[in-house]
Amino acid sequence: MATTLDWVKSLRADIRGDCGKGWNLRGREVGGKMVMQIDRNDENGRSTLLTNIGWRKDNKRNILNAIVEIKDFMYHNGDSLKEAYKKFSNQSEYAPVIKGQLKGWAANKKAFLDSRSNRRSTTLYDLTKRVELACRFLEKSPKPQNAKDLFLRIKEEYFDVAPPHKGSKKKLKNPEGGDGRKRNCGDIKSFLNYCVEKKLVNANLWTAPSSDWLQEEIIKTKDSEEYQSKVPIKSNELVQLLEEIENKGNLNLWLAVGLVGCFGLRPAELGALSVENGRLFVGTTVKRNKHKLKKNDKPKAPEMVVAVDPIGLEGLGDRLVQLYAKGTIKLPLGVLRAIEKRGDNETYKPIGRAFGQLLKRQKSWKKLNLNRSENEQLDPYSLRHGFAYRCHVEMENPISATEVAGFMRHDTNTHNDVYANYIDNDQKERSRDRLVGKLNQ
Repeated sequence: MATTLDWVKSLRADIRGDCGKGWNLRGREVGGKMVMQIDRNDENGRSTLLTNIGWRKDNKRNILNAIVEIKDFMYHNGDSLKEAYKKFSNQSEYAPVIKGQLKGWAANKKAFLDSRSNRRSTTLYDLTKRVELACRFLEKSPKPQNAKDLFLRIKEEYFDVAPPHKGSKKKLKNPEGGDGRKRNCGDIKSFLNYCVEKKLVNANLWTAPSSDWLQEEIIKTKDSEEYQSKVPIKSNELVQLLEEIENKGNLNLWLAVGLVGCFGLRPAELGALSVENGRLFVGTTVKRNKHKLKKNDKPKAPEMVVAVDPIGLEGLGDRLVQLYAKGTIKLPLGVLRAIEKRGDNETYKPIGRAFGQLLKRQKSWKKLNLNRSENEQLDPYSLRHGFAYRCHVEMENPISATEVAGFMRHDTNTHNDVYANYIDNDQKERSRDRLVGKLNQ
């Protein structure tokens, strides 16, 4: 009897130290087993609860952990003793196991997915995979301490995982700035906030971080010019690409690729084109950020753009403008839908992404990247970089950076940092030939 009293006294002292006063625990016999009864006294009065937690010396540590977690639910979520114990029973690893009962994050996952059961099957499939990813990390030792810790762990151990072996051409499944990383973060954020809203978890620990924090620390979106691929598509490659797309009969994509390539457009600017007196103009709202859009700042008038055609397809730019103005050939359906969905105060980025997705699916595009190293891969923005490359390198009389920056509608610093510093062997050969030619004059 004395031994029992000793461990009970020790337990009560530990609870007073970790949880404060007002917690009175005792054992009660139910069905031939000793279980714990909790008597709680606080400013709201007295409450009593009979649990199914075993009341015995070898269970002392689990009893202490149970009271600490129950106290956290009551303190952070404002739950009653009964509500807090129910959540503890469903979630905690220290709660007694009931056959067939889901506990912890597994129970939260089921509740969340059940609340989204009216989604399309494909949407629900993707959502399930992303929530399962979060739960895998939530239950993995050492366990994340809070929501930010969870996202950082997923980034370091899943998003940023290196290819399987050195020299592998396999790319990261969810690279920085990619839609996959953004969607994973969005769905995991919704899952955590659902659990907080339903008071299934401690709100102070598991409220999802802000979108700005996720963007900065986890997603690291690369939509701005300075983060886009700096590898230009060269004239012969652009000619080959356009010819193969046209021969395949995909004239809508041919028009879009030609406009972006010949005029050096940002892909998103396909949603802001107009034609006046045979000249192509681009709206100036494409590059405005969300802050400026919300402030309803008046944009500048549309700016005229000029074509610098790839060598071998001279006159293509003027032809494309005529076809676009007459509506003889329209932009691809995916791009048109993205344009239609854009609201007055919405970003143009989905338009650029829609164009990029269509282009990347083409065999002719994949063929251009087939023998390129990972650092030399082309992406849709390479069409815009190709415009600068033609102006600076491929033209017989190269144009100054200041003039090309004006053509491309950005400042000279941006142009020099991003567009005018690509050097490869072809460029070195051309520069050498020009230098030799001048010396021999």
